[in-house]
Amino acid sequence: MAQYILIAELDAGAREALACLHASNALALDVEGIDLGRFGAVSLVQLATRARTFVFDVLGRSRTDPLVQFLRTVLENAGTVKVVHDCRMDSDALRHCLGIELRNVHDTACWHAALTGEHEVGLHALLQHNGLPVASARRCNVYAKNHAFWGARPLTGAMLERAANDVAQLACVYEAQLAAADAAQAARAGAASAAAVDWARAAQACWVRVRRQREFVGCSGSEVKALRARTRTLMYHRGDRAQSKWVVYYDTDAQLATVRAAAGR
Repeated sequence: MAQYILIAELDAGAREALACLHASNALALDVEGIDLGRFGAVSLVQLATRARTFVFDVLGRSRTDPLVQFLRTVLENAGTVKVVHDCRMDSDALRHCLGIELRNVHDTACWHAALTGEHEVGLHALLQHNGLPVASARRCNVYAKNHAFWGARPLTGAMLERAANDVAQLACVYEAQLAAADAAQAARAGAASAAAVDWARAAQACWVRVRRQREFVGCSGSEVKALRARTRTLMYHRGDRAQSKWVVYYDTDAQLATVRAAAGR
């Protein structure tokens, strides 16, 4: 179980504890939210060094809130590497909801692809690949029953443990990936990481309702994964899972039309 420090106010004690974030050359990052992305809300921002993990409660805060402003100075600092697993929705949510532009990202999914040729790897599989344990809480899909899981307050110990565990081991993955990559792989991974930060936050997005959910998703997500690859879009099931509402990120009207046709519209 990861040890963490919960920060809900940027008081004097918190500022003293957070000095280590400014002193670190690399920070692991994760974001939890309600329907994470530009149409949702950011609930928690987790930052971790090798030694310490911090969980920031930012639900309902404005872009000018002191805690959000502190996070902006950290996450927009180009001199610090931000280690994120699949940064696309994190980047999108931070930019559109809190006005924070991520800079200098090491996307562990992009690095995994450059090292192994395997794309769209999940965090569970990534940790296993690197010989790291997977917390039992990570195996539970809390969103199937409650899409607003991260909107509950007060935060429970189980919620905080889940949030901290998600980010705590990314520093180990970062070090392993740097050690394993040759110069060409590192260059490809770095370029892919930069593209991942920019793509989702620059893309257009809209809601699409799916008529036949099972056929659209397919066995273990096979159909929706194939559609994403074919159209070069991103699609995420959002809102109450009993409703077939998806957010689609796209670049062209033709891409969106193909997705809508597959959705039965």
